Amino acid sequence: MRNARIAVITQAVKLADEAAGLNRTSYIAELLAREGHDVDLLTSTFQHWEKKRRDIVNPKYHELPYEVIFIEEPGYSSNINPIRIYSQNVFAKNLNTYLERYGADYDLIWCQIPPNNIAATAGTFARKIDVPFIVDINDLWPEAMRMVVDIPVVSDVAFYPFARDAKRVYQLLSGAVGTSDEY
Repeated sequence: MRNARIAVITQAVKLADEAAGLNRTSYIAELLAREGHDVDLLTSTFQHWEKKRRDIVNPKYHELPYEVIFIEEPGYSSNINPIRIYSQNVFAKNLNTYLERYGADYDLIWCQIPPNNIAATAGTFARKIDVPFIVDINDLWPEAMRMVVDIPVVSDVAFYPFARDAKRVYQLLSGAVGTSDEY
């Protein structure tokens, strides 16, 4: 019997000795690997907190207890920026391409949300290959966005894609974990 093959997907994660970022997802990948599972952590070529491209050939990324699969993303200069949405859309498209080519033998897909479109891509693929889809809820989009910008009708239209993708993710999930009771 082979070990379970698990995809852990996040667009933004602190890996190895990177200076900034959250390491929750890399911790989960490491925990699963220590339990004997074959883990692929699928993440971005762009480091979200440092706003720079990762040197993906650096050995530090290939000495971890799980396999790091870098998904191409162009990046962006600030968090509140339409280019960020474009960049996340490119990541989601490239993630889908990767999963279609290499993901058929995953036994479980674990994905961080947000970004909602990336999680929707992962969930749709999990459903297609009929494996459990676990969502790690780190923030609520578009609800958190409305705390900053809440203009009747305008916010509804602007945030519709986020709400649509969130609804799709929650319809697809097999289970959810979160960092807060609010989620």
